[in-house]
Amino acid sequence: MEIRQELARQNPWWTNPSSIDGDPYLKALESSPFKWTPRIKNEISLDGEYIYTLRGCRQVGKTTLIKSLIKELLENQNFSKDIFYFPLDLVNENELLLEILRTYLKLFPPKGRRYIFLDEITNVPEWQKAIKYLKDSAELQNTCLVLTGSSAADIRRGAERLPGRRGKKTELDKVLFPLSFSEFAISSGVKLPGNPGQFSLSEMLFSENFWKTIEETFPFLDKFQEVLEKYLVVGGLPVALRDFLQLGGVSNITHELYRAAIMGELEKWGKSYAYTFGTLRKIKESLTTPLSWDNLARGSGIVGGTTAKDYAELLAESFLLFILYFLDPSKRKQRPVKGKKIYFADPLIYHLVSHTEERRILSPESPPIFLTSIEQGQLIENLIGMHIYRSVERDPNIPFMPQDLFCWHSKKGREIDFLAREGEFIAIETKYQSHISGSDLLTMRNTFKKGLVVSRDVLEEKNGIRIIPASLFLWFLKLRA
Repeated sequence: MEIRQELARQNPWWTNPSSIDGDPYLKALESSPFKWTPRIKNEISLDGEYIYTLRGCRQVGKTTLIKSLIKELLENQNFSKDIFYFPLDLVNENELLLEILRTYLKLFPPKGRRYIFLDEITNVPEWQKAIKYLKDSAELQNTCLVLTGSSAADIRRGAERLPGRRGKKTELDKVLFPLSFSEFAISSGVKLPGNPGQFSLSEMLFSENFWKTIEETFPFLDKFQEVLEKYLVVGGLPVALRDFLQLGGVSNITHELYRAAIMGELEKWGKSYAYTFGTLRKIKESLTTPLSWDNLARGSGIVGGTTAKDYAELLAESFLLFILYFLDPSKRKQRPVKGKKIYFADPLIYHLVSHTEERRILSPESPPIFLTSIEQGQLIENLIGMHIYRSVERDPNIPFMPQDLFCWHSKKGREIDFLAREGEFIAIETKYQSHISGSDLLTMRNTFKKGLVVSRDVLEEKNGIRIIPASLFLWFLKLRA
């Protein structure tokens, strides 16, 4: 690599600031059939000497987000050479990373604050050594860095090895999630009544204002349900939504590209295709059912629960899964040795397993053809869990062991799908059906006295238990991330 030439090629705005308009990511965004501004974009303030990390699964839009930030900087920046971007897909040594950064820093004496964007930094082993060296030698003075990566583990560990060097600001670690249900609906051009994201779980359980709002919205349930059935098939990844709006379904090309992206991420860590796919297949087969690591191993072809745990956690650290552990409410502690529940981070990953096995093409216009009632129920519980995770988890950077969301089951096999910590623990059960009987509420009433039940189309309040249709629950739930 001839470093200076490559730096100039990656940063054409150094000679022509308007060249950013020709960036392929921004052109794709401009021509996209929908416009989506991730909520975390407004949480990244570039006006200080900070080191941000931006994480998320492959194809979720991290590069597009930072290119948008660069475009905004160029519109307000007099000296375009103070803005530096570099993709690290082909950089596999921290010494080369150091050379790239020093070459840039020496090329242009700073005219003001500098902005450095390093894409997929987790490809570089021990990348933090290069950043630490430059910070300690004062070569990154008055510089804001944004570092992206697809691995929660590697980028987190690297950031943790920069104590006192990331700036006097909290919440410097950001996660870019797929579009939520409400973002999917809005981006699809569907107008639904009520303001999305108004209420926390506690407000859903206790607030009279929430109950009044949801009763006023209930007559429009069919419209919400129609969007939800599409979301179950398409999911929230921008590439899948683009396909849906342009083609009416998720294309084979998108499935293949995403499968390749997943395998590329795992192969980077020396993991086998067969074991990775076997793990995903077993998780799909057991979705909503508590699993032990030994059961996961037996169902995925892996020898030994420890290895199965390693694969599942690595998939979670790549933001493809999240793992809920059993909570002992009396001790307010999780019990990792008991059965845990594993969910997908997005419906597309669930469907990817079927697509890989059956080569089937999914059509969101006719989801009943492809989704049985059992599959719908599984995916609804999965979506509810993912949205609760984004609502209550104070540190969403650790999807392999959430600290504010758990599962629960008794010694007799009775279970509650989710226990969410929002001040106190709130019990949430998914019953995606059109009739909720007293026996459906028995475990929640006897064990937790009150809670939320997510139904298909039932809206009812029974002695401290509120039953809410899934689409309305997802629309009104306030998200942190």
